[in-house]
Amino acid sequence: MRRQLESNYLSSLPPRIFDGVQSMEQLRLARNPWHCDCAASYLAMWLQRMYLAQVNATKPIEDPGVWEFGAGAVCRGPGTLGGKLLLRLTFHELCEGQWASMRGLVPRLPIDLIGGAGGGGRIVSSTDDPSTRNESNFSRSLAKQR
Repeated sequence: MRRQLESNYLSSLPPRIFDGVQSMEQLRLARNPWHCDCAASYLAMWLQRMYLAQVNATKPIEDPGVWEFGAGAVCRGPGTLGGKLLLRLTFHELCEGQWASMRGLVPRLPIDLIGGAGGGGRIVSSTDDPSTRNESNFSRSLAKQR
């Protein structure tokens, strides 16, 4: 079986897409913007199993024959995983990469809209920790824009 998926703007493949595939002569994955997070762990582990089982594992990954068998899947990101070969990444590295791509995101907090006289009101958000309480007033003109 041969699959040529290079240069298709693929950033991921569906989980378990290769279940049941016992052998594959060629799998070209190069020149795609692979997003290497936990969702890519299935593909990475499958590539590693196939590499060890079928492609001569004594060849270095840089060998052209191995390159045609999935080693061309270079991560676009997130973070420090960018530029690394998917075939060389461990489950731990991939799942850590998922959280790294979320750094800097603001957590969603429960928000309560409390109406006031004249169409204005307050927006209140907080967690169980009282020090995280945030409260903002809004006027009727802001309420009408919605």
